[in-house]
Amino acid sequence: MVGLTEDESNVAARHHLIDLLLADSDRQLSANAATASAMGTRAAILIASASIATGLQLSRPTDAGWYLLALVGASLAALAGVVVVLPRRGREVDLADL
Repeated sequence: MVGLTEDESNVAARHHLIDLLLADSDRQLSANAATASAMGTRAAILIASASIATGLQLSRPTDAGWYLLALVGASLAALAGVVVVLPRRGREVDLADL
């Protein structure tokens, strides 16, 4: 850069690098938010489909063994979907750790 001292050019270069790091951090945060949103949507679909499957199984019970196994499987699928939808507990990942 013309007319700048060495210190001023170092500050300008660092400022540019910091801007690049901030832009990349923003991009990664928005990508993580989109991933979390998609996971929540998939979990809601899993819960709904497990509820429908359980309701259909309850409407026409046939063989008791298979009926019970299907009912337990659908209930476990619904429970897994609920666990995914619940907010996460614990320490969040710090950007400094990355």
